[in-house]
Amino acid sequence: MLGGAVRLAKLCWQQIAPVILTIDRIDLSQLLTRLRTTTQVAMSGKISGQLPFFLNNPDWIVKEGWLANSGNITLRLGKELVDSIGENHLSVRVAMAWLRYLEINRSQTEISLSNLRDITLNAQILNYCH
Repeated sequence: MLGGAVRLAKLCWQQIAPVILTIDRIDLSQLLTRLRTTTQVAMSGKISGQLPFFLNNPDWIVKEGWLANSGNITLRLGKELVDSIGENHLSVRVAMAWLRYLEINRSQTEISLSNLRDITLNAQILNYCH
């Protein structure tokens, strides 16, 4: 699936522990194409991770999942997106211009999603080339 593998642990309705969705070397460009995201963000490379899903938790859908890249990832942001984010602040404009094209060698992200649809991402780019 999407150039890699997706596994889902045994799903039980009387859920005592989260159901673990494991992804292994999913191709980001195939994923973004299928999700039909904006053309202003492009990513290529492969990611792996685990997302613990809760079916009947009062607070969480995903709690303390993680994603990490498997090899290099390339991030490209469209000029219109970069310009619109930094149009009123010089420092933001400079930072966004720097982020417009990145080659990331190593990164990791912690992810949680609440039942109120609040998402928390804690991403660390540990090694990159600009």
